[in-house]
Amino acid sequence: MAGAPFHGHGTSAWDPAKKKYVGTWTDSMSAGISVGESTYDLPRRRHRLDGGPDMTGKRVKSKAVGQYKDANTRVFTMYTIGPDGRKSDHEDQLHPQP
Repeated sequence: MAGAPFHGHGTSAWDPAKKKYVGTWTDSMSAGISVGESTYDLPRRRHRLDGGPDMTGKRVKSKAVGQYKDANTRVFTMYTIGPDGRKSDHEDQLHPQP
């Protein structure tokens, strides 16, 4: 809803059968719950999630990466991939850890 505060919540857990992380996301701007699978690259200290629905519920090519820069800093980057294969709707968020 335009002008309303943004609220979102995600979960993530290791699935031993899939050998991947399985996560969910929902927020006040989305049409439902997004479910995805991600991998963790230990040497690069980052999670990578490919795919997922957009805010209307339509499946789009997308990518989200959470990288742990140090013990106190995480950078979250997400973008969609257009029909021409180019990245768009790029968003970076810096999350200082408590």
